[in-house]
Amino acid sequence: MTEWEALSIKLENTIWRSKAVSIAFTVLALLDQKGISKQELAAKMNVKPQYVSRIVKGKANVTLETIVKLERALESTIVDVVDPTETISTHFQNLFNVDWNNQFSSVKTTETSTAVVLSDADAEATPCLNNAA
Repeated sequence: MTEWEALSIKLENTIWRSKAVSIAFTVLALLDQKGISKQELAAKMNVKPQYVSRIVKGKANVTLETIVKLERALESTIVDVVDPTETISTHFQNLFNVDWNNQFSSVKTTETSTAVVLSDADAEATPCLNNAA
């Protein structure tokens, strides 16, 4: 294995571990807020307590199935995924808790950016998301 390949693997591990730690903090906060022990959570999820321990330490590479089990057991959202049937404006309303009052007239996408046009009077839309990788 070359140094570049080893570094690439280390970077991938760092990325998923940072997300795992974020999930761990969320789960720990919800356990504390709801007064639920890790053992009780394991029972509600029908998993071993050792697995819950790995989750709350940020050491488990959790699957979507496990995230759903966590969300059901804790009666809370752990990971927010955009519903494909939801419109962009509705998603942003929910995400930022604002009322756009149907101000979007269109969303324009080019190879390098996505712009939300607030009204037909906006001739030049401001790019709000850079799609360039």
